[in-house]
Amino acid sequence: MDRSSHFKDIGGGMKTSASQVQERIDLRKRFKPNRFSQLVGFSVPVKLATRWLTTSSIPKGILVSGDMGTGKSLFAHLLAKAAACMNRPTGGIEPCGNCRPCEGLAVFSSLDRIGSDVDTDQFIRDVRSLRSGGGGNLFGDHGEWFPVVLDEIHELPKQAQLRLRAEFDGDWCKSFLIATSNHPEKIDEALRDRLQSIHLLPPMRGDLVKWITTICKEVGINVECADAMAVVVDVCGGRFRAILNLLQQFHDLDMPLAAKAVRNHAGAA
Repeated sequence: MDRSSHFKDIGGGMKTSASQVQERIDLRKRFKPNRFSQLVGFSVPVKLATRWLTTSSIPKGILVSGDMGTGKSLFAHLLAKAAACMNRPTGGIEPCGNCRPCEGLAVFSSLDRIGSDVDTDQFIRDVRSLRSGGGGNLFGDHGEWFPVVLDEIHELPKQAQLRLRAEFDGDWCKSFLIATSNHPEKIDEALRDRLQSIHLLPPMRGDLVKWITTICKEVGINVECADAMAVVVDVCGGRFRAILNLLQQFHDLDMPLAAKAVRNHAGAA
């Protein structure tokens, strides 16, 4: 295949070269934070993470809740990476980004994204192996902690939730569970009470406007009017994912960011 050739008849006759296609920037990938210092509007959660990591006193169970797009999984995975990082300096909180746990969260997230079809017996066996100090058998190389990320914990079957609740009565050694949910009310109440709760809210409008300004400058989105970025925040409800999806449209179409255009495009983001 000749990659220098043009693809014809795309979008009603528009010609797009292979080199132009390759220049597209995936904003969600480029601006996904990989350090606590890059998080926007997470001051309280970062303070908690700092205390837990620097004093080596991470709770055995943590629940990160909030609406979709507020960064629950992002924060949970970042905390897990920092805890398992093999090169995190003493007293520091940032993951190195280069060791095995940092490069592949799946190495130590064997329970990640479990749905209603979970094998409850196997799930509990893995949890018991972790909390009894067998994390190395599951994860291989690791740092100080054996973290397990469980996204959307409310999707666990009731029986699995009840059995998981009982596991928190035992010693977890250097392991901990960090779960996320946008429906914490669907979690078994006694299980929920055993988890340290962090509820995420959308960041302040001003903080998001500054973040959007940085993104637009870095990727070359022309901001036509000053209030356009505030409109982006409003129509996206302050949700990171929705904001990046909307900005992606303007970047891909090479359109200036204007308040009216933002409102017109918001429904397609």
